[in-house]
Amino acid sequence: MEIITIILVTDDFEYAKAMSTCVSEENKAIVFTIITSEEFENYDKTNEFNLILIDYLISNNEDNYINLIEKKTEIEQIKLKQTLYRYDTAENFSKRLTLLYCMKTGSKFISPMEKNCKTILFCSAAGGTGKTSIAIALAQELTRFHGKNVLYINYEELESTNRYFKMQEDKTVSNYLYYIETNKDFSGLIDNFIVSDEYGIKTFSAGKGRNQLKLLNIEELCKFIEQIQAVGEFDYILIDGDHSLNEEMLWLISICNKICKVEKWSSIGCNIKEDNFNNYLEHVFGKQIYDKITNVANCYIQQEDSCLEEDTKKIYIFYDESSFRTQARTENIFYTEINIERDFGNGIRQLSTKLTIN
Repeated sequence: MEIITIILVTDDFEYAKAMSTCVSEENKAIVFTIITSEEFENYDKTNEFNLILIDYLISNNEDNYINLIEKKTEIEQIKLKQTLYRYDTAENFSKRLTLLYCMKTGSKFISPMEKNCKTILFCSAAGGTGKTSIAIALAQELTRFHGKNVLYINYEELESTNRYFKMQEDKTVSNYLYYIETNKDFSGLIDNFIVSDEYGIKTFSAGKGRNQLKLLNIEELCKFIEQIQAVGEFDYILIDGDHSLNEEMLWLISICNKICKVEKWSSIGCNIKEDNFNNYLEHVFGKQIYDKITNVANCYIQQEDSCLEEDTKKIYIFYDESSFRTQARTENIFYTEINIERDFGNGIRQLSTKLTIN
């Protein structure tokens, strides 16, 4: 599955935000970048996008641009131009944009991802932020206290899954990928390839060496996620991403319902990587990407004389060593248990509310 990248040129930001949100929700493959008519005049990156959509009040003499039309009757009058009715349904917008994309590129039809199963991606601008612990703690919160079926997927270069789950060498993502590649009927058989902890969180055991998911291109990664969703077993898929911004990671950011971006509290306010990470996301997806991002400050220590002001939109998770217990499973393998009933869990509950609303 490819991403359809679209520039939407308009001076009506409220309309653009509403329309792009609805259409992207209908088809996760469609990603909008919204810019004003003034910005578009000097915009030199149009060749980086698949389609260019021009609002009805903006003059356009380019035949390869798509025009938004305010009245349906105008569509019949301008058959030779590429047009879309400005107030059409999200479903019709999605179908029409997909068709125009396929006509332009020769690609096959792109189907939207399953809507019933929500996907949440965890990412960070650097390593060592505690992103994995937060992802697994959220999975525990959803399974224990909300009765949800949750699948945790590790998408880091080197998986740390076995630090939190009991390892079973025959239940790895490598085996599952091989199975779905060689078998047509995969529905209902995912339980043969996943392990579960005491709370019911499901995951794949980590394989040896590099994470096999990192070897997949966007089309293969899409097939992997869609086939998991097609089983119909999970309410949530939590994807533990990394701090890279390659094509595959950007695709995951574009298709997931919510993004949880984690940073370590001690680095807040002085982290150049964090600023560069945010700036690049805004460059690729536009400012609307922030609508689905929840920022988390991990390992927070409240200090009365701190010069850093708390951000009311950010989730603060307190530093709490007592919420983690590490014990040796074998001589060289250690296992970490997360207790979300202490201070650490208070932040996780706030995060659960923020990420699962709507």
